[in-house]
Amino acid sequence: MLKDYIKEKNWIFENENNDAAEKLSLKLGLPKLTASAVLNRGGDNIDGYVNPDKSLFYDPFLLKGMDKAVEKIKAAVKNMQTIIVYGDYDVDGITSTYILMHYLKSIGAVVSYYIPSRTDEGYGLNERALIELKQKGADLVITVDLGITAKKEARLCADIGLDLIITDHHLPIEGQIPEDAVVINPKISENYPFKNLAGAGVSFKLVCALSDMNENIFNYYIPFCAIGTIADLTELCGENRFIAKYGLEKIKDVKNIGLSALLNIAKINADKISSAEVSFGIAPRLNAAGRIARADVSVELFMSTDADKANETALYLNNENINRKDEEQKIFKRAVEIIEKNNLDKNNVIVVAEKNWHHGVIGIVSSKITEKYYKPSIVISIDGDNIGKASGRSIAGFDLFEALKKCESVLDKYGGHSLAAGLSVKAENIAKFDKMINEYAKQIMTDEILTPKIKIDDCILISDVNLKNVHSLSVMEPYGIKNPLPVFCIKNVKIIHMRNMQDKPHSFLTLSDGKTEITAPAFGLKDKILCFAEGETVDICGTLGENTYNGSLNAQFIIRDIRASRKTFFSKDDLRKLYVVLKNNDSKNIKISHLANAIKCGSLKIYRMLTVLKELDMINFTLDDEIYIEKDKNFFKTTDLSASEEFNIYSN
Repeated sequence: MLKDYIKEKNWIFENENNDAAEKLSLKLGLPKLTASAVLNRGGDNIDGYVNPDKSLFYDPFLLKGMDKAVEKIKAAVKNMQTIIVYGDYDVDGITSTYILMHYLKSIGAVVSYYIPSRTDEGYGLNERALIELKQKGADLVITVDLGITAKKEARLCADIGLDLIITDHHLPIEGQIPEDAVVINPKISENYPFKNLAGAGVSFKLVCALSDMNENIFNYYIPFCAIGTIADLTELCGENRFIAKYGLEKIKDVKNIGLSALLNIAKINADKISSAEVSFGIAPRLNAAGRIARADVSVELFMSTDADKANETALYLNNENINRKDEEQKIFKRAVEIIEKNNLDKNNVIVVAEKNWHHGVIGIVSSKITEKYYKPSIVISIDGDNIGKASGRSIAGFDLFEALKKCESVLDKYGGHSLAAGLSVKAENIAKFDKMINEYAKQIMTDEILTPKIKIDDCILISDVNLKNVHSLSVMEPYGIKNPLPVFCIKNVKIIHMRNMQDKPHSFLTLSDGKTEITAPAFGLKDKILCFAEGETVDICGTLGENTYNGSLNAQFIIRDIRASRKTFFSKDDLRKLYVVLKNNDSKNIKISHLANAIKCGSLKIYRMLTVLKELDMINFTLDDEIYIEKDKNFFKTTDLSASEEFNIYSN
């Protein structure tokens, strides 16, 4: 257990300009800790960050292809041609489909929609579906949240006389951008200032262009755009920050029976909704249908005009989400067994495969594996035709999309972003793919990339953990990629009491800075905290929040990580005590718990002090369940402690 926590995470202290934070604090009337966090995110446009307004919403016609798409759609509506909105099965695709489908229907278009089955058809345009849609009378297909690499499928549409408009936001692959379709994608629009719209953002832009930026239409659809934008983990800065913030504010005004039913079953207050409630309340339920069953259930929820039917559908989605969690946990547990049995966690990229894992949850499983091992992971489900369908997640510094491009010779299909991607591969090529992507990763990965990083906005005191400061942080909502929840550090606090939950991986620490005490939860950190002991001095970093206990509302500090305090973790006297114990012990195999009990400290302190002795050539040791120690050449000599790097970091 101790071995897992010896290597500390890299704490990056971002606020190095206290004067600027103090000035901004005075200017905005915000506490200094909030001003520091705003400075770290606002860049050159602090006013635009704090008060994002419609000036951040760019003219839809700046998007390449928008004018042609609008002309083609208006002609199709006027001529009563049959339009099909072809969407993806995730939340971004569902909201994109609803936005465009509902608007076209409201202006009298002959319109329907099509979402492929995740299990049977997989991601993207497929030829069989396009042929069937044409046979059933479709004249125009408009994709949302997909299609940027569908060059072959676009050629098919041209051959069978099916008009095609592609709206997408994914990264294009060189040579694969369709030439036989009108394409709208901010990533290939040279004149469009913001490249990172979600699929729902592009669909919303199309509706804005079709409606000549009608204000009522804008206000009705932007909440759905916000849900898709937040759920798809796009960057919540610039234009996306405006969409997310304004869209969440407008949810309370939207008269949509299905959305109301969903909020009700998720127990979310529409008057005060956060990005976290979208990510963990709304999105998983909308996603559950596409992961386990059919994504069109979620579209129908939003399209519903019957309250009883909407409530029934919302309940169904809630139950499907429960089923999704069970399936996800089962696959995750099995994947970890395979990884640890075969030492796959030693690879730079973890590739794990098995037959008949549910395609709908392997992306979530990949996220959990990457979180557990802090390495890129690719989870592959092999179907009956010996085709592996996979989802992958990555870490900062390793572009997964670029890695897949280097492996395209053994892949059937791939696509995605730097941190998340999907692919299909023949079962017979999985081993080749595993070897190829790890050979590529070997050239890219460094110890720095493989070390988890925590960016810290500012150092605060225990006394700063109060409701006034907590409430001041609301100016930074909504949180997400490129706008994370602020993280603060409290240094040099003594552990007064540790309470570890028996049946859960959580702990509660009572800490003191000599003036004030605080009790802080540390969710999922019990094993790490067990490496410390009461009385030791530590640094903690984490987030500020609210907690209601016995009817009383209080501020709380939620610990995200804990480390040994610099310069104060152990003393020369602690080292002397350890030296005496080792001197009087002739055994080479000593339990670390024995040493910890002997000098009344935690196992991590023992390890740090042993490292000092090793650096000074006083001992050699190896760490396993027990410590194997051999006295070295300088054990009985006088030594200079300052020659030890470990001593200089953790003592003085």
